[in-house]
Amino acid sequence: MAHCSADSSSSRAPAFFGDAEHVRQFGAFLVTQNRYSPNVRLQSHAHERAFISFVVRGSYIEYCDRRPIRCAPGTLIFHPSGEEHSDSFESQEAVLLGIELDDPTDSDQKLFSSRHVMTGPETFIAGQLARELNRQCPVSNLVVESLAAEIVSNCCHGTGRKGTPRWLGTAVEIANDLYASRISLKAVAAAAGVHPIHLARQFRSRMGCTFGEFVRRIRLARALEQLRHTSASIAEIAAASGFADQSHLTRLMTAMIGQSPAAYRRESHLKLRRAYGPT
Repeated sequence: MAHCSADSSSSRAPAFFGDAEHVRQFGAFLVTQNRYSPNVRLQSHAHERAFISFVVRGSYIEYCDRRPIRCAPGTLIFHPSGEEHSDSFESQEAVLLGIELDDPTDSDQKLFSSRHVMTGPETFIAGQLARELNRQCPVSNLVVESLAAEIVSNCCHGTGRKGTPRWLGTAVEIANDLYASRISLKAVAAAAGVHPIHLARQFRSRMGCTFGEFVRRIRLARALEQLRHTSASIAEIAAASGFADQSHLTRLMTAMIGQSPAAYRRESHLKLRRAYGPT
């Protein structure tokens, strides 16, 4: 896969591989959107600058410190500058959104001193950024820059001089693994080895939301993915994603994205037909 080059709207070449769909400089951030062919493998490499990657579509396995991590749609992954990793894309075409810092300062290096993968509040901001990147209106540049800054700010809020505590990684892992089950804060705190009050307070401080909100947003992200890519009924999707029933999913979707499940599915399928033609 060739190293992508910047277009005329970018002030420098990005450090992302893939076929570039968007390469734009927004203030201190270089924002890219790249497409990757199925089954492509990127050999071990490192990036000069700290960066954030968001999986818009498709999935891949990343290897860092010999540890494989599956990055599914809606995953945010954070890398410090110079960290070596390799990537193996799966059987479907993938689209990744990238945010790279222009000139990492000492504080930026501290921001990315810990590497972690998240599926949670920041992914909704990243999804909004990806949608805004495709719009052409006078305020889009400011909106994209603001969203990129918000994502980076949240990352900074979630890390720190001492790095990410182990219990936080455990709590996030439990949320990602058991989002469709009934999860109690007490049980999660016990598994993470901290007091429930400490977990509740520090989780909001570091992640920008409560643990319950975090789980609810993971459930919504999974439901949206199934609405886009499966023919399962809305009731089946609601159950599989951890919602009490179809009406529960409908209320949350209406509140969070302003659309019912049926309307969201119709619009998603219409966009696919426009993009790729009839199947």
